[in-house]
Amino acid sequence: MTTQLSPNSGHLCYDNALNQLVNLPRSNHGTSDFSQLTSFALEVCKIQEALLGHDDSTCDRASPALKSAVDLLLERYRCIWVDKIDEINAARKTTASLNRQRNDTMPNLQYVHHCYLNIKSSITDFDRIMKLNLTYFAKNRIIFYTNDDGAERIAGILSRAAVPHTHIKMGESLAKRHRRLKIFKSMPSVLIVSGENVAIYELQDIPVDAVFQYYPSRSKHTRRVPEGIVDYEEQTKALCRFGRQGLSLIFVQDRDVRCEVVDLSIENYAKYGTYFEELDTKGQGGSLVRTLEEYLS
Repeated sequence: MTTQLSPNSGHLCYDNALNQLVNLPRSNHGTSDFSQLTSFALEVCKIQEALLGHDDSTCDRASPALKSAVDLLLERYRCIWVDKIDEINAARKTTASLNRQRNDTMPNLQYVHHCYLNIKSSITDFDRIMKLNLTYFAKNRIIFYTNDDGAERIAGILSRAAVPHTHIKMGESLAKRHRRLKIFKSMPSVLIVSGENVAIYELQDIPVDAVFQYYPSRSKHTRRVPEGIVDYEEQTKALCRFGRQGLSLIFVQDRDVRCEVVDLSIENYAKYGTYFEELDTKGQGGSLVRTLEEYLS
C-alpha cells in the first residue's frame, strides 16, 4: 500500500489518513508472521510521517474530530504491533525452550560420528592404543564406559601419564557422584564409568566431546556392564543433546559385542542415516589418530 497525499495541498489530510489506516490489509495487523507485521508497521509509520506535514491553520479540511480519530487509530495500531511482537518473541522463546528440552531428552545421532575399533584379544594392544593417544585424552572431556577390570586398567594408564581423570563406580553415593561430575565439569578430563550410567540431566552444561566404550574379551569380564551395547543411544545423548558434533568410539575385544555393533550400525543407518566406521590402529598414521585429531583436537 502506498501513502496517498492530497492532490491539491500536497500533504496528507486527516480524512485521507483515516481512510488509509482503516483500509490497511486486515491480515497484516492480525498476523503472527514477523515479515508481514514489519510491513504493516512500516505502512503505519509512513502515514504517521506524512501527517507531520499537516498544518491545521491552513487546511480547510482540518477537523479536531478527525484528528482525534486518527490519533486513536494510530495508538491502537501501535499497541497491536507491540503486543504481536511480544507474542512472537514469547513464542520463539517457548519454541527454543521446547527444542532445548527435546534435545536434552532425545538423541539426534546424526550429530555423532560413530566408530568402533576391533582390537586383538591381547590386553597389551589396548594399552598401546591408549598410550598412543594420551594427548587427546588430556585435552578433551571424555566419558569412558567399561567394567571394573577395564576401569582399573584405564585409570592406571591415565595416572602414569598424569592425565586428569575421575571414576564413578557401581553404587557410588550421590555425594561422591556429584563430586566426580563437578571435577569433570571443571576441566578437560576423562570420566571413567563402571557398572553405572550417567543420566542426561547430570551432564547439564557439561560440554562432552566424546563417549568411549571398552568391552574386553568375555573371559575378562567380572561384570558385563554397562548392559552391553543396548545402552548406546542413552550414552550418546551426552554428545548430541545441544547439536554439538562429537565422537562415539567403541573399543571391541569381545566377538559377540562386535556382532552387536555391526547390528546396531545397520539399525542406525535405517533410523538415522548413520553408520559405524571401523578404524585401524596403524601407529601414528592410522585412521584412529586421524579421527581423534578431527573430532577431539
